[in-house]
Formats: sequence, C-alpha cells, structure tokens
Amino acid sequence: MANMAAGRAIVEALRAEGVEYVFGLVGTTTNSIVTELYGRDDIKFIDTRHEEGAAFMAYGYARASGKPVACLTTSGPGTPGHGPVSGKEVVSKTLEYIRLVKRTSRLHFERGASAEETSRAIRLGRYADRVEPERVLLNVQRLYQEFRGELPSHPGQ
Repeated sequence: MANMAAGRAIVEALRAEGVEYVFGLVGTTTNSIVTELYGRDDIKFIDTRHEEGAAFMAYGYARASGKPVACLTTSGPGTPGHGPVSGKEVVSKTLEYIRLVKRTSRLHFERGASAEETSRAIRLGRYADRVEPERVLLNVQRLYQEFRGELPSHPGQ
C-alpha cells in the first residue's frame, strides 16, 4: 500500500462512506483534513466557527437528508464531551443510553425525586463503562428542565 498523508486518508475514508459535507472548525488539529478538502467538488467543508454549531448542523443535515455527514472539531477547551470518532453502532448504543436515562428520569421526576436522587438511582448496566457518573447527573438535570417545560423536547427521543 502506498503511503498517504493522514488528512488525505481521512478525506478518502469520508468519500468512501458517501459523505458530502463536513461541518467543523479550522484549527491546528484539523488543518491537514481541511487542506485536503479545499477545492473538492465531492465533499464540501462548512466552517461553523464553533464546535456546538458544527455538531448541530451535522445532526440536522443527517436527520433531514438521511445521508452520512461528518463533524470536525479541534482540540482544546471547547471539545470535552464530544467523544471519539464513531460509527453507527456507537451512535445506536448512545441513543439506547439516552433513552434509558430519559425513561428512568421521567419516572423519578413524576414521583417527585430530585435530579441528584434520580442520577444515583439510574442503573447503567452495560453503559457503566462508557459513561462518567457526573455525565449522568448533567443528563438528568437537562431532562428535568425539559420535563418542566423550560427547554424544548429533543427530536427523535
């Protein structure tokens, strides 16, 4: 196999998966990828200026089009919690985790339990090795805001 620059290898992998759009940021850790995307007709890079914007745009495009899409962020203070690069299996397991937390949180919310009590009561089972305990509390707190009508319900959940 011929040697290939890392940025080109990533772009070729995205092309092989049928990705037409990459939403993300230009930064030190993404320069080789963005450089390889420059001038291409088959994959377009959309500079979003913010990691959260990139994630929401990628999610919205994928939901609306049904096509694969990529989200590209840089290292630094804005990236914790984005998680590793993943495929459909990891996304599916993440959605299962979210549904478990939402279902359990709804039951405890309706019984009057606090978010802290609920987060301690959730039995993560097979998700225990993938989720930090403090992340569960943040997820439950966000859900409680949704249940109280303070935030809109997340689509598809």
